[in-house]
Amino acid sequence: MKRTAAAAATLIWLAALAGCSDNPEPQTADDAYDPCSPGPRIEQVGETAGQAVKTGATTAWEGMKAFGKSAGGFVTDGTDEAEREWEEGTEKTRKKGREGASKTKATAKDDPCP
Repeated sequence: MKRTAAAAATLIWLAALAGCSDNPEPQTADDAYDPCSPGPRIEQVGETAGQAVKTGATTAWEGMKAFGKSAGGFVTDGTDEAEREWEEGTEKTRKKGREGASKTKATAKDDPCP
């Protein structure tokens, strides 16, 4: 009986010691979130990369549409129509690329650490 009580006391003592540490867990929500920690910074890098991929895909799609319209214009109305369609598509592609670039830059500059 004494052994069981001693073993139980030892286990309780070890559990209490394990609960004490040099770096205790945060106790409040304010302590848990640190905008300067690696987590929020990694999230910001991910958002920036995602925006850059979205910009690239949108710009590529606009370029493909410009090419398709140019080819269609060539088939239906000849070189003059193809050139006009190409110039129109080029401007739309540039516009989409510039819009996406400004969004990507804004996302990159949005630093989570004040």
